[in-house]
Amino acid sequence: MNLERLAEEFVKEKKHLAALTDRFDGLKEMLKDKVASDGTPDASGHIWLQAGRYQLENQRRQGDPYLDKEAAEAWAKEVGIWDEVSDTIEVLNQDKLAGWVYLNKDDFNVETGVPVEAEYRELFITPDPIYGFQTPKESKGEQYDEY
Repeated sequence: MNLERLAEEFVKEKKHLAALTDRFDGLKEMLKDKVASDGTPDASGHIWLQAGRYQLENQRRQGDPYLDKEAAEAWAKEVGIWDEVSDTIEVLNQDKLAGWVYLNKDDFNVETGVPVEAEYRELFITPDPIYGFQTPKESKGEQYDEY
């Protein structure tokens, strides 16, 4: 298959998908409004509406409860259990490490004889490059589509 034709087909289908998504979202919103206005709630709070051979449901959603961390910390300190229910996590401070290496850059590792600064440089990992696919642009000077 010709690469230019493949790119053209990709751009065309992307526009078609966007139009279908907009149509789908519009229909869904119209159905939700109709169920909310004309539907019948059940014992669990869901709203139902008969639409010909389809039974439409608007589910009652309740967010998951979450812990108010500030209030929980204050309460644990107040009742004296903070040390029992808290953790201390030690992490490396990269800025402090770089500062220490800078101040001691001329020192040598006693075991290996390698300068500290050279050992520090080897601690860094260079990730492999990542290549992403972009929407082809037309030769008219148009910009790439925003995602």
